[in-house]
Amino acid sequence: MNYPYSLWKQPNFIKLWFSQTANILGQIVLEIVLISQVYRLTGSVFGASLVPAITSISVFLGSFLASYYISRFDQKRLLHTIGWIRAILTLLFIWLASGFQTDLYVIIGILVFKFILSFVGSWYGPARFALLPLIVSREQYIKANGTLTVVQQLLMTAGWALGSASLFLFSNVQLLMFCCLMFALSGVLIQSIQIQQKEEKKEAKKRAKPGWQLALQSPMVRSITMMDIVEGLANAIWSSALLLGFTTLVLKETEEWWGFINAGYFIGAILGGLVVVLNSKILERRMTFTIALSAICMSILTFFFSIVTIPILSVLLCILMGPMYQIRDICQSTILQDVIPERERASVMAARNIILSPWNGVVIPMMGFLSEIIGVRNVFLLASLLYLLTAIIVMLQPQLRSYSYRVKEETSSLN
Repeated sequence: MNYPYSLWKQPNFIKLWFSQTANILGQIVLEIVLISQVYRLTGSVFGASLVPAITSISVFLGSFLASYYISRFDQKRLLHTIGWIRAILTLLFIWLASGFQTDLYVIIGILVFKFILSFVGSWYGPARFALLPLIVSREQYIKANGTLTVVQQLLMTAGWALGSASLFLFSNVQLLMFCCLMFALSGVLIQSIQIQQKEEKKEAKKRAKPGWQLALQSPMVRSITMMDIVEGLANAIWSSALLLGFTTLVLKETEEWWGFINAGYFIGAILGGLVVVLNSKILERRMTFTIALSAICMSILTFFFSIVTIPILSVLLCILMGPMYQIRDICQSTILQDVIPERERASVMAARNIILSPWNGVVIPMMGFLSEIIGVRNVFLLASLLYLLTAIIVMLQPQLRSYSYRVKEETSSLN
């Protein structure tokens, strides 16, 4: 493929951009509606927490199956189908929920619906990851990933606030209908993308190995996954619960500053995506160096965050951390898209989700428990060391040190 013009002059990329936007909006509003409904019916935080808990279990199971079978499907057709299945499931839930006689049935219905929807949705991320390199040139991977990250962070920042406010303006049925339309629109936009794919023999697809096996065989994928595991433990400190504890116990401030700190990180994340988009040519020359440098900067900034006692400095440090983390994350995604063969991208990413999804769910209570033993500030200091460890992993792994984005051939293979 060779696209000599900008991303925003490529219809396929624009369609993917709007498709992801619709998908994220549908997911955010749906999550808000279901969590608020369960909380209203149960009157407990535990009851509301069952929704994300069910989601994590479902994503794990869905990713497990996807690692075996996702490579057998055409990725564009799969994404189109996922959009329509989620739209139909949402319509079916609206119809069935109207006939539930008791609150218990409504709660059970919500949890079952969320389980099925998340199971189907767990195939979306790996398929979208695999589709992007098919519609943009290799030279535009990092800019395309950065652009998609910017819109994701913007929607995550504004979507929850606007979605929560919409609960007072619209009924649950109206909001669910909006989700249904967003899922359907996402599928329609994907279907309209034009791709010239190489024909693959069915025998080759049948011989494809499970994603987890392919991931274990690739030193590059293993190294990046190891970094994700270590960094996932460090990232747990930025969960709402631990940040609230830090704000009240270390900074001695109210929940208002807790909100400012959260907002600061999201602002930084958006800025980080823009930095990547505007400086993609510079970053791609030293991508692994950039990843290591970002990890070192995260370590230093987290260290200072843990020792300062002035709230405004904490907010500013969070704003500075956002770009560091996003640059690292986008560069990592670009490397994976480059080194994993086209037919194996989706299954390998699904296999990574098998490990990372449950791990990311476990580390938050793990670090929360640790904060009760050694103190909140010391947990943040520990996270600073963990970020530094990810930089050491980059420097110690020969595959990452020697990786060069520019000199690799257009058709790459697992390293």
